[in-house]
Amino acid sequence: MIKTKVFLEENLYQEGLKYFGVKNKLIANQLATRWHNDLDSVDTYRWYEIIKYKNHEKKILDMACGCGTFLFYGLHQGYDVYGIEPEKWKLNYMNMKIDELNYPQKWKNKIIEAVGENLPFENESFDYVESAQTLEHVKDFNKCIDEMIRVTKVSGKIRILHQTIMAFMRHTTGYHFYQK
Repeated sequence: MIKTKVFLEENLYQEGLKYFGVKNKLIANQLATRWHNDLDSVDTYRWYEIIKYKNHEKKILDMACGCGTFLFYGLHQGYDVYGIEPEKWKLNYMNMKIDELNYPQKWKNKIIEAVGENLPFENESFDYVESAQTLEHVKDFNKCIDEMIRVTKVSGKIRILHQTIMAFMRHTTGYHFYQK
């Protein structure tokens, strides 16, 4: 088995224990299997809307890129996509994956340790900002939104995907598009 997938699975299992009390290794294995595959993952659906409106041709920011599935898919397609992530183990996983799978080393420069409330980018740096299941985890929701707006270019777009209780119960996601 690939070392990075084992690393991912173990960390997902530990997070499941810590945050949800889940002691089922099968769930961690299933998630790791889905999230380790950059080209055929649950996160690839997020690209359909981006491509439909030709936003993939521009500079993209993935807020809280997690295990990097969305980010890596975009990089494999040749898109100019960056991701921020505050969790060290996820940053380690993505960097280990780049090394183990012989991805271009320059991709490491596309992964930045940061939080949404303090983005390390100049004003108007991105044409498109994607936030998927992120805002419910930040300490200061308003500051995070302000930062997303700050780094989005004039005429750029921000897409926020979030889970609500009703969306979760119906297995759907809420979508919000903002144009600056």
